[in-house]
Amino acid sequence: MADIIASEGYLQAGYSMVSLDDCWLARSRDAQGRLQPDPLRFPSGIRALADYLDPWTTGHASLVAHALNTHLLLLNKGIEIWARPITPVDQNYYSYAIAFLNRRTDGTPSEVSVKPAELGMTYPNGYTVTDLFSGVKYGLVNPKNIFKADVNPSGVVLLRWDLAASHDNEI
Repeated sequence: MADIIASEGYLQAGYSMVSLDDCWLARSRDAQGRLQPDPLRFPSGIRALADYLDPWTTGHASLVAHALNTHLLLLNKGIEIWARPITPVDQNYYSYAIAFLNRRTDGTPSEVSVKPAELGMTYPNGYTVTDLFSGVKYGLVNPKNIFKADVNPSGVVLLRWDLAASHDNEI
């Protein structure tokens, strides 16, 4: 699909996203209990696919592939919060790929409300947050302030939390 987007002019027309939906998973988890790609559909793995797509996705494909190898931080009322440290890094502080996963199927969006500090994200300057699916920029989030996002039933919100520069203004 990515090759068609590039070769037939769709990339120049503004199309730059390829979505892997729910059919990328293998039927079982790996030895550590993590989700893993279907070896028949993705014999080289998701990482190889992301590396191949990166020139068209300005690095977001790699971020998504990294996010698939994450740590569960919180599980509460059907909502899972997964995190993966990413670059840029400042001393011992990391940027993060954060996924809010809604396991509920009751038909209404669930609000996730969390302080970044509760997730171990304590960078003093805060984080600039971007939704990787919609492109919405949430602005600067202080580690002690509450961050809220709505997650559709059986849905996911994938966010990039970059370390903020000291001159960024909190929104």
